[in-house]
Amino acid sequence: MTERRRMRWALCMATMIALSAGATQAQEDDDHPAMAPAATRPSSRPASAGKFLRADRGFLFATEDEIIAPDNGMVMRCPSHAHGAPLVAMAKLKALVAQAPADQMTSLWVCRAGVTSSLRYFGPVVDQVVVNSFSLIEPAACDPDSPVWPRCDHPVLNFIRSLRTAAGDRRLVGCLNVRGEKASFRKREASFEEVEWMIAALVGANYQGIVWRSGADLKSVFDGRLARRQEELQRFAQPLGQARCVDWAQGHGKALVSATRSGDWLFVAVLNGDYMRAGKDRVVPLPLETRRTQGTVTLTLSPGVAAVTVKTLAGDAVELDRHDGKAEFAYSFGGGAAIYVVRTSGSPTTRPTSQSNKGE
Repeated sequence: MTERRRMRWALCMATMIALSAGATQAQEDDDHPAMAPAATRPSSRPASAGKFLRADRGFLFATEDEIIAPDNGMVMRCPSHAHGAPLVAMAKLKALVAQAPADQMTSLWVCRAGVTSSLRYFGPVVDQVVVNSFSLIEPAACDPDSPVWPRCDHPVLNFIRSLRTAAGDRRLVGCLNVRGEKASFRKREASFEEVEWMIAALVGANYQGIVWRSGADLKSVFDGRLARRQEELQRFAQPLGQARCVDWAQGHGKALVSATRSGDWLFVAVLNGDYMRAGKDRVVPLPLETRRTQGTVTLTLSPGVAAVTVKTLAGDAVELDRHDGKAEFAYSFGGGAAIYVVRTSGSPTTRPTSQSNKGE
């Protein structure tokens, strides 16, 4: 896309967003937002034979071929430049969604250029949106008031946070190329530590799934470690897919910390903040030496909620120290990231600080 076309597109999108600023949004309940219907679909339409259904709210893992299949609910790809002007593309999108089976989860793949504005404009029409959070990263400011990677000023996390905010209450699925996106990695491939960093970054930002790109068999890359990481996450697919970000975890040390909650489960993602910091040409530098990142996480839970146990994603127990109405545990990992699973009990007696489900 040329610079002139990109400017014309940005101007057109800004106009469309301004016109649609009064659109009705779903209301949020105490813990989870109620998903507004993406579009009116007659209940008499035949049931879907596809893989992804609206009733399944778990964390999704799929290959690129699986997610783009029309039978699996992908109604449109690249609405920002492959389907005419925004109004024309929107009309096509609404028509395709209206034709989808009533039980089918409809998906939209938003292309990389102008992804944030496209997500705000087209996203409310479908059930879930697929985005590439690690290619053509758009500059975004750190939002100190957001529970999505709170107080974490990192260029990739700022972009991921802006996409999560722009998606509102729609399911958001992140593309992840196990080889590393060429726009960011150029001639080299991503290391396992960088891939695990990207996984934890999406989990900590309350994305509801991952689409694997590059066509590689997960069992054949990184000595099977990536396949094992997916298996570990799949054990918590239902709570992860319905979790919301809460500002309940504060990191001490060099690591970056974000937490999501669903019922009695609290997922704490911890990142090595030195990873994935691109230079002026937006190219990720060579991977860092694998070294241990250590520190502590303090959990300040909502009144009425208590931490019971902490485990690593692999199931290893972590010592939990409770004092002064708070809970604390130590993190220690080699490489890019770690995810800790906290089992809690009780219910909040006051409304917790949770992820906003409205666009900016």
